[in-house]
This record gives sequence, structure tokens and C-alpha cells, in this order.
Amino acid sequence: MCGIAGTFRLTGSVLAEDVSAVLRMLDAQIRRGPDDWGLLVPDSALADAEIRRLLERYDPAHVHAYPAVPGAPAAVLGSRRLSIIDLSTHGRMPMGSDDGRRWVVQNGEIYNYRELRAELVGAGAFRSATDTEVLVRGWEAWEDGVTERLRGMFAFALFEAAPRPRLLLGRDRFGIKPLYCYEDRTRVVFASEVRAIVASGLVPDEASPEALGRFLELGSVPAPLTTVKDVRALPAGHVAHVDASGLRLSRYWSLDAAVDAARSSAPHTRANAVDSTRALLENAVKLHLVSDAPLGVFLSGGIDSAGLVALAASGRERPLTTLTVSFDDARLSEARYARLISERYRTDHHEVRVAGGRRGLLGLSSPSLSRDARRRAQAHVGAAAPRSPRALTARGGRRPVRPARPRSGAIPRGALGCGSLPARPRPLHPGAGARAPGNRGWGPGGRRAG
Repeated sequence: MCGIAGTFRLTGSVLAEDVSAVLRMLDAQIRRGPDDWGLLVPDSALADAEIRRLLERYDPAHVHAYPAVPGAPAAVLGSRRLSIIDLSTHGRMPMGSDDGRRWVVQNGEIYNYRELRAELVGAGAFRSATDTEVLVRGWEAWEDGVTERLRGMFAFALFEAAPRPRLLLGRDRFGIKPLYCYEDRTRVVFASEVRAIVASGLVPDEASPEALGRFLELGSVPAPLTTVKDVRALPAGHVAHVDASGLRLSRYWSLDAAVDAARSSAPHTRANAVDSTRALLENAVKLHLVSDAPLGVFLSGGIDSAGLVALAASGRERPLTTLTVSFDDARLSEARYARLISERYRTDHHEVRVAGGRRGLLGLSSPSLSRDARRRAQAHVGAAAPRSPRALTARGGRRPVRPARPRSGAIPRGALGCGSLPARPRPLHPGAGARAPGNRGWGPGGRRAG
């Protein structure tokens, strides 16, 4: 993962407080991107003595400038990078176009970047081997329609400096990668984490009564709400257009429409359904495994992560790295089941024991009472154990693949190639919140943010 942050001033020039705010947001997200960082400011800001003093302590190779339009809105962008594809400095963000007019910061991964890159052969010479550069080149070629071409998990900010300064914020179809925004009369502030936005010093650190009420009602905070007042999550499958008039939401993908389209071409036999489902899973896992850095898999011992390991371990020259988080409380620990899977697929297995500990509700962006959420948060504590900066997880995968009538005993032999494993019941997530809002604004509801 990476961490992105920025401010877009609706009126007036960029001030030292804008630059300082983005630097603080980057510092707050250093764990998201420990490998590299970058900052983008308008060239006019470099003439400001206060901003020059602020930046003189930093390596100028990490600071980029764009040609500002006098009297027009302006932005400051920043990125903390976890290097996954193209580990060189060519992958440093913010990343700009040849003329310095368009820029991008991204958190996540675009799985079809190689195919898109092939389509953009005539759009100019690529300077890196990253998936991020496809975003800025694609924006030049396809304008805002580039978002609909992306396949992956991502949150990005695309900035056009001239002729009319504007910002395009986007989030993947299912909202896998986070992106949060705050808007007042003078600026829009965004970052990958709510606490980073608060760290900017531009946003009041005030609890959201509505979010707390929904948490007590549902056991989770439904998107786009967060625990901080007036800080909102960009809804999944949406982009936000930001210019001098403010922020406007637009949906570019709908699950309902996708389901209707899939039904029209759905397989009509069980055999076809099994074959097509497995082909989709194999292709999805293959795309997720593209990486120039070491990669691992979170292994809980359940059917979802076991299936992921079975698919990911197939045909590899080296053993797959797997990571299990175990607990002192045997009722919560799944280490025994994970070892069975590891032995079956001969993975390079690591166990990290996590002691008890609690974070306050307001320390989380979108808290949930679900056991999966607690386990996932604790898993991040030990993510460095197998020396893999990136790990796959199969959260939610058991729903489409588990037997229709789960019984005590064993999972049927041969299911996902896992052999016979003990089956254990797992609790369901709490109920979902209200329907996701459309294009009329953020709204109070949204899908459950578990």
C-alpha cells in the first residue's frame, strides 16, 4: 500500500500552511509508504520565502513543481510509496506528464496496466515500468474515461494544472483502497487515512455524533461517514471532480448494472458455472501476484484463504510465503488449521503471536465490531514478519465457495484442492447500512465499512 495526500485551494495562491499540511499528512502515513516519497507544488510557491524555508530541509530531488496559472486554483500533492512494481526512483510519485501539466499520485495497483500500456504506445515514451504512469498517460489519451478502463484496487488523485486547474479523485469499484476527503469554503483536503487528514492541522479533530450513533446501532460506521465530523470516504465506484466551484461526486460503476450484464451471459449448467468460476479465480490470483517485491498471503486456515493459497502456490518456482497471526486465546487462534494448509502446499510459513490490546474507537477511521476486522487490524502488526511488503488476503471469499449446507465435520475432499480439513462455523458480519448515495452529495448512508 501507499499513502497519498493533498490540498486543492478553491481560491487564492498556495500558502505555506498548505505545503506544511501535506508534509504532516505524509509523515502521518509513513508506515503506508516507507520506501520513497514525493511532493508537488506550484512553481509560484517556490518564490515564497516561507515555503522555501520549509522545503530547504528536504532533498530537492523529491520536490516537483508545475506551471501555475496566475489567479487560478492550485494544488499541493504528496505521496508515500511502498515500492511494488519498478522499485527504482523512476516510480517516484507525484508522477507527471512530459509537459508538466498533468500529475498523479496513486495508492494500490492497476492489474491490467500492461494491456493499457500497449494501447498507449503512441501516447509518448514511458519513463518507468510502473502501473501508475499508465494513469497519467491514459488521462491524456482518454480524459476522465480512463477510470472506467482500470481493473484493480486503487485510489488516485489526478491533477491538471492548466488551462483550467482541476482535480480528479477516484476509487476502485468495491472501495478496497481508502480515500477520504474534507471540504470547506477555501479548500479540499484528501488523504488515504482519516487521521492523516486530522494531522494536517486544517481540519477540526471533532468526533462525528452521527457516525458514533450509527456505530452503536449497526456495529460499524457506514460509508461515507467516518468518526471525524465532516470527513467523508469517497464512495466505491465513484470519482470526485474538484475545481473552483468545489467538489462534485459522479458514479462510474454500478454493481447492479454489472450483475444484470453478467446474468445475460451467465452459464446455464453447473459444469459451466464451475469452470468459469475457477477460471475467474485463477486469473484474478495471477493478476494479484504481479510484483517486483516479495509477496505473501495471509493464511487464516479457513476455506477462503486456503483456496487462495491453493491457487497462488500452483506452478511457482519458489515456495509461497504465508503469514498467520495467532492469539493467546485458543478460541480465536487458527494457527493449527493454517499449519495444515501450509504443509499441504509446502509454503514458507510464518506465525506471529499477537498479545491482547485495544485501540480507542476514535483511533479508527471506520470501526467495526466484526471479528474479521479485529483480526485484520492485528494482522498488520505482524505483516513485516515474513519480509514481504505486500500480502494477499481472501476476506469474504468463503461466501461464494463454501458448501451450500455447511455441516460439522470435514469440508468435502477435493474442494479447491485442499483435501479434508476441519470445518468451523464463523459469525456473520453485522447488518449493512443504508443504500449508497448517488451523485447528489456525500449523504449519510452507504455500504457497511467493515
